[in-house]
Parts: sequence; C-alpha cells; structure tokens
Amino acid sequence: WNAVQHHLALPPPGIVIVGPTDWRLRRGGPIVTPFVFRNGGIVHGMDLMPETSFVEWVQQGLLAFSDRSKYLEAYHGPVAESFAPSKALSSARLPPQPYLALHLRRHLLVRQKRGEAAVHDELMEALLEETLIKVLAQIGYSTRFVVLADHRRMAERWRRKINDLGGAASLSPRLVGLPTSLTNSAYDLLVVANAIGVIGHIPQRCGWSSFSAVPSLLKRVPYLSVYAPILGGESRFVTGAKFAGVGKLHGVHWIGYEDYAMTFAEEVLQVL
Repeated sequence: WNAVQHHLALPPPGIVIVGPTDWRLRRGGPIVTPFVFRNGGIVHGMDLMPETSFVEWVQQGLLAFSDRSKYLEAYHGPVAESFAPSKALSSARLPPQPYLALHLRRHLLVRQKRGEAAVHDELMEALLEETLIKVLAQIGYSTRFVVLADHRRMAERWRRKINDLGGAASLSPRLVGLPTSLTNSAYDLLVVANAIGVIGHIPQRCGWSSFSAVPSLLKRVPYLSVYAPILGGESRFVTGAKFAGVGKLHGVHWIGYEDYAMTFAEEVLQVL
C-alpha cells in the first residue's frame, strides 16, 4: 500500500481510512495508516474488512455500536469514492466494462516445502476450474474475464483455460509508457475495483490477499474466495465474520458457504 498509494488519489493527511489499531496510529506518507502494535512491534496492519475494523474501533472506545451505520456509510461512500487514479494514472484506460476480475496467487510465494506446495497448488487449481465452470454456467459464457497474477505465465495459462471452458478472457494490460511494476500494480488495483465481480484464487494467508480483497470490500464488488481450510486453516473471511458477529461479510462468498457459485453469480447479475 505504501508503495502504490502515490499512484492513487487518496484522501489528504489526517483522515483515517479504516483498519485495526490496538494502541495507536502511525502517521506516514500522504495518509494516516492504521497498524496494530503489541509488545513494541508491529504485528499486523491494514486488515481493512469494514465489519471487523468497526468492532476493533468500538473495543478501543473510539466508536459506539450505534455508530455502525454511519461508519459503513463513510467507508463505502467518501472513502470508496477516493479510490481513484491519481494524475500518474489518469490517462490509463481500464478494460472495457463489464468484466470479472480473476486474481491468482501461488503457494510458492511463501516459505513452504516445494513438494507440499505442488500438492496444494494442484488442489487449488482443481477447485478453481470447478468454480469457473459453475460461475460461467450461472452468469453466461459471454461475460469477459480479466486475469491478474504475480506471474504473467500463470495468468496466460488461466486465460487459455477460461477460453477452453467456453468463456472469454484477456490479461490485465501492461501500461505503455509507465513501465514500473509499482505503476502497473496500482493500475491492477483499479482494474479490481472497477470489476462487476472478483474471484480470488489465494492459497496462502487463509485465502486472504489485500490486493484483491480490499478494493472489492471498499467498492462493494462481489467477491468469491477460492480456498480450502485444508491448505492452512479456516478462511480469513469466515474468522472475520465471526469476530464481527455477523453470519457473513457483505458481498463475500466462499467455497463451503451455501451454493457459493450461485449466490456470487446472483450478486454479479444484479450489478449487470
């Protein structure tokens, strides 16, 4: 976030975006960034699930439970509206709408035995293919996907897979004239934020990636998490909902929750 925020039109200093703060706020850059401090060190920062963040503010006595509707209104209103290109990206064209964003990650991005990661990746890929088949059947094969990944080769392989399944897919464009990876990363955040729905294929951190989850939660874009607890514990979206005292986070769907592909598709179709 600190790396790409200069490419996004964020609020001026003094406005707290969202997130957990156990003891204090750390001020830096053009925004005030919330962090969790324990035992003198930063443990975790920028959770950015609106429902869980609100509970943490309440626990610290900074908000009352009666403030929930106002908090969410601000989160999804002025804060969400501020998530827009800065001058550095103002001339960059987003993919033609409507489109679904597919965000891909792999296990080998984290420290793990190579053989174990390969087994997990095989499981994740089977889950993703099954999910794509179900989503395409519900939404329609004419709806286009834009594929984003840390590795271009992986994105290209799943672009071909979607086409083989009868869908239509393209890769997230690389920006001509703006070659830096940070610029392209900021551009991809905007691609996610402007999609009609997002599918996150995230094998690590209990299915969580702030890269695709934060823009989706902020802009209320339907989000489908492709993850299985056998890979590393209960989904972070599930634990987040439990912490917030709600049955389900708004707009979030995951494998194992009712008919996840159908409920995700229904929300996407409402956007359409």
